[in-house]
Parts: sequence; structure tokens; C-alpha cells
Amino acid sequence: MGYAAYRYASSPRQAATAFVVLDVIAEVREAAHVRHAASACAGAGVLRCIPLQQDGRVRLQVRCPQCEVEHLMQQVMRLTVAAEFGRVACWADHLAACQAARHG
Repeated sequence: MGYAAYRYASSPRQAATAFVVLDVIAEVREAAHVRHAASACAGAGVLRCIPLQQDGRVRLQVRCPQCEVEHLMQQVMRLTVAAEFGRVACWADHLAACQAARHG
């Protein structure tokens, strides 16, 4: 019953929104720019910022509505010097991967 505490958890509008998770790889010093780009997109936000072993880069996992992916990518390209885009996973696949990593 943890979801009962969220004010808009059962909103029909939110239930109809399809979310995806976009991986963005950027320099550590540009991570804030990626976060700023995500905040400029309605319903988007950074889930994780994972340091990579190579060259001071991070992988940011950004959750956003599927209809906002193009806008998010444009914002990231506008605000960063050299960001790379990884896969776009549907929300269900992302949750399944997190569950498998937790129990694997």
C-alpha cells in the first residue's frame, strides 16, 4: 500500500502516459547540464547517475514520457558539448532489468 501515500498515484492521465528510460553518457562536469535538460522536459527526471570507469564520464538514466524523448535529446545536445545517447528502454524493461540486477 505504499502507493496510497502519493497524491496523484491513481490519476488516469498519468496511467495513460508511456514512460521510457534514456541512457545519456557525458563528462562528469556536464552531468549538471543533462539534469538541467531533463528539468526542461515535462515529466522527465534523472533516475541514476552512474560513474563509469573510463575518463571521468557518467551514465545518466533519464526517465521521460515517450512523447518527450525528441525534446529531451534536443535539450541535451543544446546544453552539452559531447554527450552520447544510449538505448531507449520502455519503463517495464527498465524495471525488469533493475529487478534482475538486484536478485542476480
